[in-house]
Amino acid sequence: MMEVMAAGLVVSIVTILVIRFAKRCPYLVAGWFLYLGMLVPVIGFFKQAGTQGMADRYMYLPSIGLAIMVSWGIPLCQHG
Repeated sequence: MMEVMAAGLVVSIVTILVIRFAKRCPYLVAGWFLYLGMLVPVIGFFKQAGTQGMADRYMYLPSIGLAIMVSWGIPLCQHG
């Protein structure tokens, strides 16, 4: 139960930070909410067909959002 609370706290903090920096870094909003939106089917909030509760094999799809956050932010970090 403690792990779930810690994960929820981390997600909440990152979401608040992304919203706070939305005007200055819109790529963070795009990447983070793409990540969260695509994470929903992977973590098993909704029951999928079959006996499988989670689909970890599809984790590469939400990772696209994190890659957007990093890759679009690299040029800005280098130039100022």
